[in-house]
Amino acid sequence: MRMRTMRERRLSGSARWGTWSVALCLLLGFTAGCKETLKRDVTLHTFNVTLTETDPPQVLGTITDPLPFSNGRECTDDPSICAAPEVCSPFGICALRKVVDIQAVDSNGNLMTSYNGVASIDITPGELAGGKQTVQLVNGEAKNVEIWYILAYEKTVIWVEDVGYKPSSTKYSQCNDGLDNDGNGLIDLNDPGCSGIDDDLEVTATYATGASEVLWHRNPSIRNLNISKYSSKSPLQGKNVFVVKGKMVVTNIVNGGFYVTDVNDQHENDTNDGYFNSIFLFTFSNPDDVFIGDVLCSFSGAVFEFTGTTQIQFPSYEIYFKTRQNCEVPDPDVKPPAPIVIDKTVLNDELFLERYESNVVEFKNVQVSTRYILCDRNQNGTIDPGEEDNCRNDCQSDPLCTELSSYLEFAQWEGFVDETRKLSFSWAIANNFKPLGITLRGEEDKNGICTKQLTGQEFLVYTCPPRTIPVIVGNMRQLFLCSTETTPGKCPVGSWVIDPRRDTDVRLDPDLDMDQDGFSINQGDCNDNNVNVNPGRPEIPNNGIDDNCDGQDLDPDKDADGDGFTIAQGDCDDTNPNIHPNAIEIPGNGIDENCDGQDLDPTIDNDGDGYTIQQGDCDDSDPDVHPDATEIPYDGIDNNCDGKF
Repeated sequence: MRMRTMRERRLSGSARWGTWSVALCLLLGFTAGCKETLKRDVTLHTFNVTLTETDPPQVLGTITDPLPFSNGRECTDDPSICAAPEVCSPFGICALRKVVDIQAVDSNGNLMTSYNGVASIDITPGELAGGKQTVQLVNGEAKNVEIWYILAYEKTVIWVEDVGYKPSSTKYSQCNDGLDNDGNGLIDLNDPGCSGIDDDLEVTATYATGASEVLWHRNPSIRNLNISKYSSKSPLQGKNVFVVKGKMVVTNIVNGGFYVTDVNDQHENDTNDGYFNSIFLFTFSNPDDVFIGDVLCSFSGAVFEFTGTTQIQFPSYEIYFKTRQNCEVPDPDVKPPAPIVIDKTVLNDELFLERYESNVVEFKNVQVSTRYILCDRNQNGTIDPGEEDNCRNDCQSDPLCTELSSYLEFAQWEGFVDETRKLSFSWAIANNFKPLGITLRGEEDKNGICTKQLTGQEFLVYTCPPRTIPVIVGNMRQLFLCSTETTPGKCPVGSWVIDPRRDTDVRLDPDLDMDQDGFSINQGDCNDNNVNVNPGRPEIPNNGIDDNCDGQDLDPDKDADGDGFTIAQGDCDDTNPNIHPNAIEIPGNGIDENCDGQDLDPTIDNDGDGYTIQQGDCDDSDPDVHPDATEIPYDGIDNNCDGKF
């Protein structure tokens, strides 16, 4: 913008002189032979940036044969980890190298030999391995300029720009010495010639730019989006990417997005170690067109770090055979990978755990929280300083404590894994195991396991018996609640959250009676986390719960056993056709066949007619029926119990 303004200023000045010279000729009467001559200033216009001729020749890459993507791994200790054409750069990271010749070009299109300025070098999309880079041109040229770069993808160009200075390493330079060095009345950063405090000259730059030919680089893979020298930060943070490489399969779907794993994305040593090969695609709402096992042809979107987890925001994606049938998928029959077992060694290493972010993982021996406490005592939606903050800190330091707000608002409970560290587990999908059976603060535990009370400081707390879950499977994501600090170990409010895929991902011990109701899973308990559900419980019709674990919830208006009576019509066991209001009561068998609320005792005279069932009364519920009664012809009743009607 400055270059254009100065040029316009110069041209407008020349134009004004030309106008006045013509007017002067006319005024003096020299109509013939009076000529105007405009002289154009020769200024810096652009830069030619070309690859230096080398042996062997440098390659630009093509769309069909692109240059590789370089993540910039550290190589100081082991330069051999850099995979050719990467080289261990002088900056201690694996990088790609290009050598260029740079020429300053004037406004007439010629080499500007009078230019002896400093130009800055940049690459986009990408990043220079050593940070800012400048080059001094002499007589308009700079040859054999080495450029080390990383994170370049797709169409990449090297940019050269006239900045008018070389960054100063001295304590004081013209742009931070408090002096008006060029005499224009402006000092240091107030002078438009100063681009920053490391600018060594109060000289206005032209900001003329030039670019190289396009360097074609490979599109990044899921792994490339994750591997970084920074913990919990994507190397392509804020960039728009298009990912098409790999065997990408959907491994989990949650509210707001889905997880994708590249089962073929290999580590740089060509071994399939499963590191950094999964990512979360944030769709904001539930993606109803995506299912576990779907294979992606590609996806694109902006790379973003949310609470420490790398994700693609508002992505576009193509699903093989659904949205696109002709995409080039390496293996359309690829299946979701088996869970990766996380052991104590990995749990104790935060940076190693980072490698499995968004992957399907498996944890063993998860101790369930025994305390659920509401630290937001005044229920204003935040944890206030003072006693509430102390409550939260106390809960976070307790390996078996869950803050109740997290449980109710985010459907997460915390467990202690392998007696090593706390992790958060979601019950939103695998809701067959809800460690606390409440949906509102203050209500009773519907599971019948945990008791509630108020502490001495009047914090609501639920106390539960110790429980251990042998195996929990799910996709793993980071959760950092610090606004600025996202480095593992430095954020005091952070954890890893496990999102199970389905009910069976939370695997209880089938031989252990976890809810202590007298039945284990192997003994028929269909919900071993609720004392009110087991084979010994009566079925409560139409409550949406299979109380007695027979596989159904009874409908009171439906005749389930086909005996002619519904529950609403008095059938006291609608699973047995021999039990209904018209059934014959069999005395002393412990069953109420006719649903009158009792089983007849053969030794008791229930109807008071002087005879018990044992004494021959064939209907001990009717006092007019007994062995001494008078038989009434044609009434259809055996009044005297002689077996004849």
